[in-house]
Amino acid sequence: MYKKYILLLFTCANIVLIIWFWYSSSGDLLSGDNVQLLLGLGRLMGLFAAFFVLFQVMCIARIPWMEKLLSFDRLTYLHHLNGLWLLISLILHPIFLGLSYASTNDISFWQQQYNFLFYGDELVGAFFGLFILVCVAVISISKIRRMMSYEMWYTVHLTVYIAIALAFGHEIELGGDFVGNNIFQAYWYILYVGVFGNLLAYRFIKPVYMWNKHHFVVDHVESENDNVYSLYIRGKNLDSFKVQSGQFAIFRFLDKKRWWKAHPFSFSSAVVDGVLRVTFKDLGDFTHELGTVSSGTSIIIDGPHGNFVTARSTRDTVVCIAGGIGITPVRALIESFDKHKQVILVYSVKSKKDFVFKDEIEKITQERFLKIYYLVSDDTSWEGLKGRVDEQFLNMYIKNIDKADVYMCGPIAMMKGVRASLKKCGASNNHIFFEKFSL
Repeated sequence: MYKKYILLLFTCANIVLIIWFWYSSSGDLLSGDNVQLLLGLGRLMGLFAAFFVLFQVMCIARIPWMEKLLSFDRLTYLHHLNGLWLLISLILHPIFLGLSYASTNDISFWQQQYNFLFYGDELVGAFFGLFILVCVAVISISKIRRMMSYEMWYTVHLTVYIAIALAFGHEIELGGDFVGNNIFQAYWYILYVGVFGNLLAYRFIKPVYMWNKHHFVVDHVESENDNVYSLYIRGKNLDSFKVQSGQFAIFRFLDKKRWWKAHPFSFSSAVVDGVLRVTFKDLGDFTHELGTVSSGTSIIIDGPHGNFVTARSTRDTVVCIAGGIGITPVRALIESFDKHKQVILVYSVKSKKDFVFKDEIEKITQERFLKIYYLVSDDTSWEGLKGRVDEQFLNMYIKNIDKADVYMCGPIAMMKGVRASLKKCGASNNHIFFEKFSL
């Protein structure tokens, strides 16, 4: 319960330390005139921007020890929130410095920016880095993000590393608070080494090591319905591949069409007979042709990731709510909870043809106590329950929701509405677990 505060305290401690270093060298500027005040604040915004961009990398780098502190989804939320503070710092840094130097040199603000760009050492790279980071921030706005494919969004975000490299030299060479302060410089190097050491270890070295250890390859692909497929993966010693029900991974298929792309998918079952299974919906992008991937194609797996797992459940009753393809991780979860728990599954789709795993789910009911509600919202031919997972449905069919652990996965809009309904029905926020599996 208190794990999330560890990361908060660590982050705040670093911010306080940065402010202390800054105040040690630039604190006198605060008592000067407006020109000196702007100079001091400009330096502080630069330090904040550098720290926030490193924090951005850590939030989204899929680092196991951070995911144990917070779920991947909550780290993604922090990534978005921190992005706002990063953008503010990035914009204020050149504005404050530009106003200060323009006043000192008795020229206009825009003339000073021109001088920075064309006559300042190490500043061309800094301006280019600033441009990249602002562009990435803009395309991360939800409405713009939804217009892009995952692959395009991912590729654009890779340019952030170029921006960080360009800015680092600018920070060390021209940062007024670093001059003559070897301790601050050492701390700054430690920050960068720590962040990119974790990034290198978990995003590159570990996936390659796991690929070499297990030799993951495509076994075969099966159609679950008109646009949902399950991909089966075999390899060496898969029983030692530690994946928990509810988790996901990033998959890179090493064939001519897909080797340069990586895409997240959820595991839809545990390892069975030495085979892994992931299930995906054809959404028209990378997934459109994945159903035709050849057997024997090598796969690099970055993962597993996520904290959407049974270990988080502490209550005797568990309610699992799945919307559409969100059944994928939920299907794996419902068979993995302790047998003494009462598990209730609410499976909601638009049309009855959208259901997948119904036979498998019914089979699970023979092995453990599992109560199922199939719910269809937009199909008049469906003879079962109709409607959506809202407050009315929960009050009518799910008793004592305030004493249950709730797991949910589905479209973002659906989960937002369901979460609001759950709270109205008395569900505790600390016992609502969800993963959006999106950035």
